[in-house]
Amino acid sequence: MDSRNILSQATSCACANKHDKIFLLSEKEVTTSSYGFVSYSSSEIGNARIRVTTDFVKANYALQNTSSGYGGWWWLRSPLYSDRSNVLVIPSDGDASDYYWYDYALVNDMTGGVVPALSISLQ
Repeated sequence: MDSRNILSQATSCACANKHDKIFLLSEKEVTTSSYGFVSYSSSEIGNARIRVTTDFVKANYALQNTSSGYGGWWWLRSPLYSDRSNVLVIPSDGDASDYYWYDYALVNDMTGGVVPALSISLQ
């Protein structure tokens, strides 16, 4: 199943009610070019979804892929399509292709990181 065909279904509950100033990104946001992200199936070096795991986060059990150009995996707020008790994650290579959108984690998995986003109003 192509995840892009059901994006609105998956993000309707995860995006519509977001009013927090600091939050985890959604599937929709991490594949939106106007936010600086590349397309779904892009995993090249320099991909904005690749995040290096900091020493602090490593000390708290998060994993870092040791291959050149890779980072650590991190949480999204979007639910897994087939089981909303799990959430989607961005893998260490930053690829958001259909295969990887079926990567998910249970909420008690401490080996991933978080990439908080911030909403700022200039008014």
